[in-house]
Amino acid sequence: AGPMIGIHLGNLLWYSLTALGLIALLQAHDAVFAVVRWLGIIYLIWMGLHMLRDSHQGLVLAQPKAAHFAKGVANGFAVQISNPRALAFYTAFIPQFIDPASPLLLQLGILAALTIFTEQTGLTVYTAIAVRLRESGGGQGAGMKRIAGIVMVLAALFLAYNNSSFASSGL
Repeated sequence: AGPMIGIHLGNLLWYSLTALGLIALLQAHDAVFAVVRWLGIIYLIWMGLHMLRDSHQGLVLAQPKAAHFAKGVANGFAVQISNPRALAFYTAFIPQFIDPASPLLLQLGILAALTIFTEQTGLTVYTAIAVRLRESGGGQGAGMKRIAGIVMVLAALFLAYNNSSFASSGL
């Protein structure tokens, strides 16, 4: 549980930094915000294609280590905060769901709560899969990377479609 909490704390820091930057950007220039949305979509597609390309390598299953709770929190936080892709992901992802005409803090609060919920769900599923693979002595998870890559590309295409809808409605 400690590493998961650390990851959440790291994500909240990245999320907060991203949100503060987006608020400033929205207040300054709507057109620049639209460009950030499209750059985010391009980045998500690039990440998905990168996952698909590297899916043949599979996942590495490390041996589990027992850790003290506080050390686990610190390790999870350190891993997440040292991951520049997390900031890039949030910068690419969050603008897709912001309506500049609505209250920003409320939107960011809802997105943060949803982020924590989905992140915890994902971490729990990953943990269950890793335990199952370890117990069965099974594969390296190449299929999981392929699925994740496909989902990332499909999500980016969906967001691109929604951005086109925003553009045609004047947002």
